[in-house]
Amino acid sequence: SNIVQSQGIPPPHDKTKDHLDKLYEQVVRDGIPVQRRPFRLSILHTIACALQPLSIPVLAELVAARSEEKDETAVRYLVEDLHAVLYIRDSDGCVYVYHKSVSDFVLDEQRSSYVFSCFPDKQNTVMSRACLRIMQTSLRFNMCDLSSSYEMDSDVNGLESTIKRSILDIVGLEYACRYWTSHIVKVPGRCEDSWLFDALREFSQEKVLFYIEVMNLFKAKESCCLGIDAVLAWIDTAVSTLAFLAAF
Repeated sequence: SNIVQSQGIPPPHDKTKDHLDKLYEQVVRDGIPVQRRPFRLSILHTIACALQPLSIPVLAELVAARSEEKDETAVRYLVEDLHAVLYIRDSDGCVYVYHKSVSDFVLDEQRSSYVFSCFPDKQNTVMSRACLRIMQTSLRFNMCDLSSSYEMDSDVNGLESTIKRSILDIVGLEYACRYWTSHIVKVPGRCEDSWLFDALREFSQEKVLFYIEVMNLFKAKESCCLGIDAVLAWIDTAVSTLAFLAAF
């Protein structure tokens, strides 16, 4: 196909993809009426960009501007209205797409049109902000109220149930801790979202040690270190880019 394109001959038209795109666009158009479009699209775009399948409560938390604004009923209605492409798995209660082509459609502006398309740069910024908000609200010193910091985790009786009660049962906190770094490093280095930088500064001053504690309890120390290193490199790039642009 590269040879054909280099000679100026268009590649064969993929009629199957064309039919799929028309089908998906009709499904989305029917499931997302104009008057509900901004909020419902924010849910669909979060599903498309999430790094693991999410439950209804976690989706509602991630798309809320503030915790008190979460609306699980609205999220459930969206999933029900898009039942042709989305479903809730009984085994874990999480929302799944029936096929990867659904996410590919939503993430491709050429295929889904500007009206329905998810722009990853923008959505990763939104999800970064949501993760930081959740961690800033929920993380605290000694999350599991352990009696001593000198005791090995393996020697703490009932630690798994304590982790579930103190961390996993806080809606959205596990996802935020595991994936906030992955979302932030996908935000363009030229990002001028002052809220994001302010939230990062506040998080680093007040909550980062509690985040490290949680990741240690998750037995994810390597992921934690790699994520922090990646964010520090992203900050260096972003600051350099903004300084360069400010010079013109």
